Amino acid sequence: MTYLYGLTHSNKDFESGDAFGKNTFTTAFPIALANYLACEKNLPMNYIVADLGEGDAPTTKHKLTPLKDIIGCDPYDAEYHFEDSFEQYSQYAVNEANRSDIVVKNRITGDEVSAFEVKLVAVPTSGTARMPRDEQCCELVVRPPSIEQLCFSFAASFGPLRRQEVGEVIVAELGSPIDYEWSNEDFMKRHRSNVLAASNELIRRCIPKQKPLVLIGEWRTQGQEPVLDNECYDVFFFSNAAFLQLFTSAMKREIATSTSSIGRPARALIWFIKSMFDYSAQGRVTFERTHSLVTFGGQTDKAGSFTSGGIRPFIKSKHFIHPRISVNETNEILLPEGAALLKPERRLDAVLIHRSMEELLGMLQFGEPHN
Repeated sequence: MTYLYGLTHSNKDFESGDAFGKNTFTTAFPIALANYLACEKNLPMNYIVADLGEGDAPTTKHKLTPLKDIIGCDPYDAEYHFEDSFEQYSQYAVNEANRSDIVVKNRITGDEVSAFEVKLVAVPTSGTARMPRDEQCCELVVRPPSIEQLCFSFAASFGPLRRQEVGEVIVAELGSPIDYEWSNEDFMKRHRSNVLAASNELIRRCIPKQKPLVLIGEWRTQGQEPVLDNECYDVFFFSNAAFLQLFTSAMKREIATSTSSIGRPARALIWFIKSMFDYSAQGRVTFERTHSLVTFGGQTDKAGSFTSGGIRPFIKSKHFIHPRISVNETNEILLPEGAALLKPERRLDAVLIHRSMEELLGMLQFGEPHN
């Protein structure tokens, strides 16, 4: 028994209030959505993968793919470990790999089969709420730990035997990376095109071995009103080579507009390339060192925030515009007993709205009738 669909087997007890804090719930709910789609509705997942377009330029496409092919085992046999280290990444880490949002284990074989970064996004954003439905979008905030997971995932796609190839690609595009002034923003601005070219070539070579990496759960409201849309929920998986293209596209826009500073997504792409070059030389991903070194004088708590033009070209699809799970199925995914255990952030605007609604209901119930 569990209050979230498909999460009976987990390192979290989803009949306990401790499992319904904000951080755990925002990871657990997209997984429950994916399980509900696969096991209850017998529907495939929206899987966004890298492909080659015109002139062999990296692009993305949507593939409807069974959940078992994405997570690496039958969902009925899956066990979900939250905030856990993925064993397959440890061979690429200095010690033990830092924790993934979720690690999937096959209960039958005992093997860890996949690891994911998980995001829960709302549609529409305030900036797109007045747009036509097919132009509405979400905001995707990416933190530095997800870039480290991206490095691990690329290392796993290439495998230990192709580690030297990673270095050769980067050297071919950057020249002499060992001599780069990685922490010097002016220097790196002049070499953004080199970083972009190296990233695109790694994407091309990764395509045959790309792996699922990111799970995004979508929930829709009616504009900016706190009312769930009738067409409410769906999920989207990104492969590692598709997800990296959010950052390459951002850097491409920077180069095209000759921006005077390096933005967060472009800086994250620099983190990625330096970390992969160091991995090719040392056999270990040393992301934390790169993250601390390459700041360009800014805060390093975010790797990027993508909305509208930043993510819409990648995620927009029939199922993003018209999600496949209706609001009426909410209680099938999250039982009312579980909803009662939720612990949302205390926000003044939410408290004031709740207070106003209580007062309005009180007036309607006990107030004097209007003439």
